[in-house]
Amino acid sequence: MSIKQQKLDKLWQTAQSAFNSSNYKAAISALQKIQRSNAGLSRQGLYLLAECRFQLLDFSKAWALLENLTAKYTNLTPIELNLKGRTSFKLGDSALASEYFVQATQAGNDSYADASRIAAAELFNKLGDFQRSVDVLLPLLSKSDFYLHTCNLLIEAYSKQGHKQDAHALVEQLTQRYLLEGSIEQALHAALMLIDAGYYEQARKLLEKSKHEPNILNEVAEVLLLAHNGEYQKCVTKYEAIRSGDHKAINYDLARVYDKLGNYEESFQLVQRAAQLHLKERTLTPLNRQAVKKLLTKVLDRRESGEKDNTESPVFMGGFPRSGTTLLETALDTQKQLYIFSEADTMAPVIAAMYSQYGYTYPQDLAKLDDEKIDFLRGVYLSYAKRYFNNDDVKLGQIVDKSPYHTIALPLILTLFPNARVITPIRHPFDVLLSCFKQNFSSHAFNDLLLTLDSATELYKTTFEMWLYFKERVGENFLEIKYEDIVQDFDNQMQQVFDFIGIEADDSYKEFDKFAREKKHVTSASKGQVTQKLYKGSINTWHNYADKLLPYAPQLESIAAHYGYSLSFDDK
Repeated sequence: MSIKQQKLDKLWQTAQSAFNSSNYKAAISALQKIQRSNAGLSRQGLYLLAECRFQLLDFSKAWALLENLTAKYTNLTPIELNLKGRTSFKLGDSALASEYFVQATQAGNDSYADASRIAAAELFNKLGDFQRSVDVLLPLLSKSDFYLHTCNLLIEAYSKQGHKQDAHALVEQLTQRYLLEGSIEQALHAALMLIDAGYYEQARKLLEKSKHEPNILNEVAEVLLLAHNGEYQKCVTKYEAIRSGDHKAINYDLARVYDKLGNYEESFQLVQRAAQLHLKERTLTPLNRQAVKKLLTKVLDRRESGEKDNTESPVFMGGFPRSGTTLLETALDTQKQLYIFSEADTMAPVIAAMYSQYGYTYPQDLAKLDDEKIDFLRGVYLSYAKRYFNNDDVKLGQIVDKSPYHTIALPLILTLFPNARVITPIRHPFDVLLSCFKQNFSSHAFNDLLLTLDSATELYKTTFEMWLYFKERVGENFLEIKYEDIVQDFDNQMQQVFDFIGIEADDSYKEFDKFAREKKHVTSASKGQVTQKLYKGSINTWHNYADKLLPYAPQLESIAAHYGYSLSFDDK
């Protein structure tokens, strides 16, 4: 072996050792030295370099390396496809990411293929493609390493499809499995999962298994069940006895308990510490307010200069999280003539098709879409809707597409559907920001901005400045409805919504809470509210946290004034 080869081998060993020790910068340094040699990087070396870039959150460079890998090698392995999926997701393309994960499951039968099934199912559930989630997950039920995670995702997919019998059957199967076999720790993890999914009785059965060998997981589960039962003082007493450090999910749950007991400072501190834990794992990327408005301006200019487009369109519901969108969505979902998208990422398949069909990226290439391409992308949207609702007869005009972030997506929505009608629920800005900050949202580019009041306020301001500009330019095809008015005058406010959509509604909407409990699987953060009767307890809750929110009044004053809200605590 030549001296040169010995040096290269040593560099490769250094890179592997550094990678295994999570010293990714050192691994990159060694790999780049190999890359600069005449020998270049092997296939494994290219993958390792891309993985290092990914771990350092340099997703663009990771993607470039993976594209190089794809160009050199025709058939990628499960581990390589898994990394392409993870990187696509981090770059914001959930639909493309899910396809790479599926390819990984088809390319082999190793642990990376199995892990890709889980990753694909997580994305399919987020995208609302629940049948594909079920299809990709079922083979994992026989694999003990993935059993609990698989059951969790399957229960969500079944429930969202309305297959509650399948969901209940799987819950019973899971409960019996961990009662009869498996460790106490596995049973406790299963119990915590069931509590999160709302299966409290089955969770209690699993807790019985471990009552003679109590540990921290058992104690945590009991705390959560006490919170669910409304036994707040017992919950706090037990929590204080076992408290040891901060845990994201537990902090959010206990913050609600302290809020119920009127200890608002402790409630806020628990959320703040949980958010700080999230921030260690997430990257905040604020919206560029000027770029967003510029993009919307171009789309509106094109809309006004072109011929009138009579294309049938869904009704879109946007606004901001925690503004009443889920309440409206659930009431509308009682009407059999409507098909309701419930926070499905409906624009993701469209954006993925822009890239796969035309090589276009969003938002950079939106203006390049001509009428033929736009018509094709409308077809992509409708095909996705037919899969989501499992009905080939769905028409665009029967769809209500609800997502709190649709306001930010208006440039793409109006490109596809120039005459789209838009419903925007409005709520007091401080109530919205407080409620968002206190929610344990899943990671998402916009959700992550809700982890601090600073970034949440900026996102809110950008969203509503965009919305007010849209209102000014369009002047029609929109409906604003205040959350406070819905709660206090439900029937009249709902009639406005039905008239705007253009349907004759039956009275089933009046029992939306019963519908939510018995038929609908609510996946938004408002699932705890829409299964209850209307109540006024969420109005002006910000007063209890005024000292935390009033510093943001100057940034929100003009928006609040536009809708008649006071940001002064003296006006309470």
